[in-house]
Amino acid sequence: MSWQPLLALPARLLAPLLLLLLALLLSGAHYLIEVHKLGAAAETQAAQRLRDRLGVEQTRLETQLGQGNLLEVRRLVPGLALHEGVSHGWLVDGEGRVVAALARLELGRPLAEALAGQTPPLRQAALDAVGEKHAAIQIVPIAGEPALLGSVRIQPNHHLLLRVDLTHSLATGRHEARGELWREVATFMLLSALMALLLHVLWFSRVGLLTATVAELGAGRLDARARLAGRDELAEIGAAIDRMAEEMQRHHGQLQRLSTLIAHSPVVAIAWQNAPGWPVSFVSENIRQWGYGRDELLSGRLHYATLIHPDDLPRIEADVAAHLAAGPDVYRQKYRLRHADGHWLWIVDRTWLTRDVGGAVTAIEGVLVDISEQHRLEEAERQQSESLRQQNAELERFNRAMVGRELDMVRLKEQLAALSRRVEKS
Repeated sequence: MSWQPLLALPARLLAPLLLLLLALLLSGAHYLIEVHKLGAAAETQAAQRLRDRLGVEQTRLETQLGQGNLLEVRRLVPGLALHEGVSHGWLVDGEGRVVAALARLELGRPLAEALAGQTPPLRQAALDAVGEKHAAIQIVPIAGEPALLGSVRIQPNHHLLLRVDLTHSLATGRHEARGELWREVATFMLLSALMALLLHVLWFSRVGLLTATVAELGAGRLDARARLAGRDELAEIGAAIDRMAEEMQRHHGQLQRLSTLIAHSPVVAIAWQNAPGWPVSFVSENIRQWGYGRDELLSGRLHYATLIHPDDLPRIEADVAAHLAAGPDVYRQKYRLRHADGHWLWIVDRTWLTRDVGGAVTAIEGVLVDISEQHRLEEAERQQSESLRQQNAELERFNRAMVGRELDMVRLKEQLAALSRRVEKS
C-alpha cells in the first residue's frame, strides 16, 4: 500500500481529514454494535412476549378443546394476529392437520400442505416443532429470516405454532441507532473541527512559519527569523533555526568580505574537475582581468587545458598525473596561459588536492597569480647577467692578450739588449 497520495496533502488538511475518517469509522463501528445489540434485545423481548402469549393461549385452548368447543378454538387462534408481530399461526392435531389457523384457507389441510407457500426454513422449523413430544414452550429463530417460531403442546395431542415477525422491531431499533449515529457523527465532526482549529493555532500555523523561514533562508534572505514563542519542541526548533541563520549570516558576511578581497586582488581562485581537459567547476570573478567571463569556463565552453601554452601542456599534464597518483597533494607549477586577446601570461599555479578515505581525489583547487611582469624582469635580469658575463669573458681574454703582448715586448727588449751588447763588443 502506498502512502504517497496521503503525503501529497499538507498536514493542516491531512490531520482534520484523518480525524474525520477516524470519527466516521468509530461511529460506523458503534452503529453496527448498537444494531447488533438492539437486534438481540428485540429478539429477546419478542421471545419473552411470545413465550408469555403461548403460555396464556396454551391454557385457553386446552380449556376449549377439553370442552369440545372447536368453534371457539377457531375464533381464538385467528385472534392472535392482533398481537404485535404475529404473522402466521397454526393449531395442528395429532394427525398433522390444521385445526385452526390465521388464514381460513389452511383449515383442514395437512400442515405440510399448508406450509407449501412458506420459506423452507419456516417449513422445516414448523415440522420439527410438531414432532416434539414434550409440553414445554419452544422458541427458535428461523434461519435467514428476521422472525421467531414459537411452539407449545396443547393437550391432549395438539400443537400451537406461532411465527413472530421481528422486522418492525428491528427497523425501529435501526432507526434509533441511525439517529444515535448521526448525533455521534455530528459530535465527532464538531470535535474534529475544534481539534483541527486547536492544531492549526498551536501547531500547523507555527510549522508554516518555520517552513516559510527555512524557505527564505534557502532563497538567500539570511536575515529571516522564525522567532517562535513558547518552550515546546517547535519553539526549540525555531530557536535552533534562528541560531543557524545567525551563524549563516555571520559566515556569509565573512565570505562576502573574502570574495570582495579576492575580486580586487590579482589572485584568481579556481577549482577543476578531475576529468580530461580539466573543466572548471568554480572560478572567482576576477578572472575577467585575463579577458574571460566566469560563464565561459563554468559552462564548459572553455576547458582550462586549452588555455595552457602547447609547449608547456605536456609537462603540466605529466606533473599533475604524478601528483594525482602519488602526491604530494600540495604543489606549485609555472606555465604560460593564453589571455583572451591572444598574448601569453606567465602564471604561478599553487594547487592542493582533497581525497576521500579511499585515497581517490575528490577535489582539485588552487590559486593563480599572474607573474608576467616578474618573469619579464627576471628574464631581463637573466639577459643582463648573461651580457655582463660575456663582457667579463671578453675583458678577461683581452687582459690575457695584453699580458702576452707585454711578455713579448720584454723578450723583444731583452733580445735588443743582447744584440746591442754584441755590437758593442764587435
